[in-house]
Amino acid sequence: MAFFRIGQIEESHQVLVEIFQSPRFRELLAQGVNRHFEKSAEQELEEKRRLIPAHMSINLQTLESIHYITSMLLEIPLLSENQHQMSRTIVSRQYRRLIESYDNKQAFVLAAEQSKDHVVFAARALNKSDWRTALQHIFSINAITRMPEFENGSL
Repeated sequence: MAFFRIGQIEESHQVLVEIFQSPRFRELLAQGVNRHFEKSAEQELEEKRRLIPAHMSINLQTLESIHYITSMLLEIPLLSENQHQMSRTIVSRQYRRLIESYDNKQAFVLAAEQSKDHVVFAARALNKSDWRTALQHIFSINAITRMPEFENGSL
């Protein structure tokens, strides 16, 4: 989040990809315990000791929103540059899957409800070079409006 706040989009994206690629990202952030594997009581106790208290945890919705925003900012120029070429560079597979699922599954477009929806609509607007609409969609994400920079007006 710190990289994102100071405008280092690529670095922020690299860190978030490493976190979100793992199916155990809650464990990596010390915000959850994996219950799928059998563990001894001693191992479970040790994992519970490592957990961060709730008031110190990072909001996962904020992290996910920042992950998708950084992916969008890195992917959209590549998509528009390589529209007609077969070999496309992929920055974020999760982001590409999200965009493709919106393109393939939705027969009609509803209003944006979740942060993912806002990022997809912002990406569509940015792909059409409508940066003002893209910015409106990004600023509609609750996780972004709660950031201190947004409240101070420095964004």
